[in-house]
Amino acid sequence: MDKNRMGQSNPLNIRWMLVMYDLIIYAIVAGTMLVLYEGMDKLSTKGILQQVCLSVLCIFSARLVGKIYEQVWRYGGIQCYILLLFTDSVAFIIYLCLELLLPVQKITFARMLSLVSLNLLGALTLRMMYRYAYKCGNTETIKGKILSVLLHIFAGIEAGNGKEVQKIKVAIIGAGRVGVSLAEELLNNEEAAYIPRCFIDISKEKVGREIHEIPVWPFCVQL
Repeated sequence: MDKNRMGQSNPLNIRWMLVMYDLIIYAIVAGTMLVLYEGMDKLSTKGILQQVCLSVLCIFSARLVGKIYEQVWRYGGIQCYILLLFTDSVAFIIYLCLELLLPVQKITFARMLSLVSLNLLGALTLRMMYRYAYKCGNTETIKGKILSVLLHIFAGIEAGNGKEVQKIKVAIIGAGRVGVSLAEELLNNEEAAYIPRCFIDISKEKVGREIHEIPVWPFCVQL
């Protein structure tokens, strides 16, 4: 496999795989809360179908509008998880309103809240596990190998043979003493989150040459 494509996969495929996994999580939660659970508001088959249609429509419509499936979760920060929390909260409010307005078999507020909350917890857990596997998957340790295999099976992504594929590629402005020192530090530090790929400089003496096998490119300004 081409090294530049190592650890990459078709974004569209990953997006639909994530939708599929979210649907599986929903099916497990809905099966537990709407089918197996027998409370004071036990549902008929028709009632179960009505609640499934309502909740699926609200949850996944809110996630699509909120562009949850356009997020790159392997690099996602806290803002991605907050966005998911927000969209599912909006979905719950819409679900509650439709439940009150439409002529469907009713369930308690607590049961509705449990359905949406457990589904959200499952979605958050899935994404955190995916990010953890991508970050820690490698071929150097037993745990890393296991995570790499799981990542390949469930996401179709190769973790790679080293940590470099997981580092963020950056350009260093200035190929002087400070810039070169920074590049050396990043190259020698295996735990660094960044890997230098080029220098940007205005010096004609440096442009076109290499420093530590890193090319120096010209600084171009377009007006």
